[in-house]
Amino acid sequence: MSGRDTRKRILSRLYVAAVWVSRPQLRGDITGITEETFEATLEALRGERLIALGKGQGGRVALTELGIQTYLDGYDDSDSYEGLGEEKSLYPIVKTALEARSGTHETLFVDTSMLRMRRGQWTNPDLMQISIIRRPLLRQKAVQVSSYEVKPWHDWSIKGVFEAAAHSAVFHRSWLILEWAHGLPWDPGRFERWAERMLSECGRFGVGLMTLHPKEKAFCLRTHLRAKVGNPDEQVTEAMLEYYLGKKNLLAAYNGLVDAGSEQSQGADMQDGDD
Repeated sequence: MSGRDTRKRILSRLYVAAVWVSRPQLRGDITGITEETFEATLEALRGERLIALGKGQGGRVALTELGIQTYLDGYDDSDSYEGLGEEKSLYPIVKTALEARSGTHETLFVDTSMLRMRRGQWTNPDLMQISIIRRPLLRQKAVQVSSYEVKPWHDWSIKGVFEAAAHSAVFHRSWLILEWAHGLPWDPGRFERWAERMLSECGRFGVGLMTLHPKEKAFCLRTHLRAKVGNPDEQVTEAMLEYYLGKKNLLAAYNGLVDAGSEQSQGADMQDGDD
């Protein structure tokens, strides 16, 4: 059972009750999940201010006004929509969408999801973007590296924000990309309610947030929060680039990108993921 299924059942049970429900009773009604999943889902709903937790023997649970409105606004029917399925199926799609919107900027995108993690140094993102920033009048050139964490439709959770934030020690910018369901009409208000806590935590950690949408025969990305530029440890970033580019046999392509002259970036600081 997906996390969204569990959330749906809890919200539905509390809405039908219309009053406080004892925590043990609610747990007994929500079958087919582990205790850990139940508690994690309650905590997530509480964090999004959709439920309130009360005192009493075993504790009590009830919908908040926001929880009631969210339920009535169609949260429940969202589960009838589907995404592409497994997370790994999204990587080439996101990579293509990012390449399409990078325009004339000098960039190199790398799928790093299958590479073995270098324990103790950094955690692997799903995708990596290397951007060459040139300022000809200032006689300056810089390399900026961005990470991307991708989450499918049925796996939206605060965990994705923390995974993306963990890359800030190595990458200049960190992004979280959430898949929007196929056939589900885009509704900014609905998205902001569903992703309220994720937006808040992304802002706190400086993580950028985008959604991936089907568009005719392709996909497009919508930016909701821009990633802040950090100051990673340059020695670790250097080691990371050497490892990833070496494993993917892209060192020659990278060196050619860095060493090549360019008249395309006239002092513009690229904003990864910008429209």
